[in-house]
Amino acid sequence: MDVVLADLQWTTCLVYLDDIIVFGRTFQEHLQRLDEVLSKLRYRLVRIPPANSDAVSVIQVVLPRNLVPGVLFMLHNTTTGGHLGIQKLQAKVKDRFYWPGWFGDVKKWCRECHDCASRKDSGKAPCAPLQMSRVSRPYERVALDILGPLPETPNKNRYILVVGDYFSKWTEAFPLPNQEAQSIAKVLVEEWVCRYGVPRSVHSDQGRNFESSLFKELCRLLQINKSRTSPYHPQSDGLIERFNRTLLSMLSLFVDDNQMNWDRLLPYVMMAYRSSIQASTGFTPYKVLFGREMVLPVDIMLGVDNVQTFQSVNEYVTGVAESLSTVVEAVKRHQDLASNRQKTHADFRANFHYYVVGDVINVGDYSF
Repeated sequence: MDVVLADLQWTTCLVYLDDIIVFGRTFQEHLQRLDEVLSKLRYRLVRIPPANSDAVSVIQVVLPRNLVPGVLFMLHNTTTGGHLGIQKLQAKVKDRFYWPGWFGDVKKWCRECHDCASRKDSGKAPCAPLQMSRVSRPYERVALDILGPLPETPNKNRYILVVGDYFSKWTEAFPLPNQEAQSIAKVLVEEWVCRYGVPRSVHSDQGRNFESSLFKELCRLLQINKSRTSPYHPQSDGLIERFNRTLLSMLSLFVDDNQMNWDRLLPYVMMAYRSSIQASTGFTPYKVLFGREMVLPVDIMLGVDNVQTFQSVNEYVTGVAESLSTVVEAVKRHQDLASNRQKTHADFRANFHYYVVGDVINVGDYSF
């Protein structure tokens, strides 16, 4: 090929093996040089063997500008067009017609099609930038959830009430025979409030048990601020959702074949969870609350004693206070870093549109 186009090489075109690149400073100059190259190839009777070519000859009608809207309407908007989208319309046009700027016209036509905008799902659900909820101390904000129904145990338990602290990640799991509001309220008060104090706020899904008048009255009496997940996205409480998966995974490894002893295993798997480091805090839940690590059975068996001793109660209180202060500040820094990473990752996929009064919008019609 470089021999055939030797006199045009570097001035009109570039040749590399069987590839020819034609260049020009303007559109008209490019067309002129392209014609020179094609004429030279025709003069030298250069042909591409059909067996070596995937190209298919297509006869295109060059459309005048005034006929373009009608053709696009017929190919896209009619029943035989079917509103099938940009790529399919481009293929139909390319096989039949040509006019300057046809590619952009097709994209513009589809994007401005009112029927497509009102009837078709974009395929990507709106996702707003992530709003982070900050907590500054243990038991300030706790999450509630009901896990179940599970196989009924000999103690008639079928559900688990999960209560988790957002700051320390300390989590309790209480077996329940039912998920009625009265049962939940009783356990929450007797097993959590009486042991750890009244939380400032409680977060749950929109289950009837958590939205009942009884539970609302309990929150009013204790002056607890009650919040809830979105009705269309109950999985938005990441703390509880992650814990539920972890808890079920741990239980599945130890339950009997009939799966009826899970309530007896709960205290032991919860011990394992509370003595394990949490990625979002950098500490175990036990240490965040007590200022030291939990003494495990293996520590007793092997004589490991890492618990600091004190000479008096005052010395102990001072030492624990200093340890907790250090841990709490470290947890805050660690959670800030984790929250920023999570928000950056989530906001990268956000595609939420903010609207103001006066904006023109399309209203979707999904009646059929």
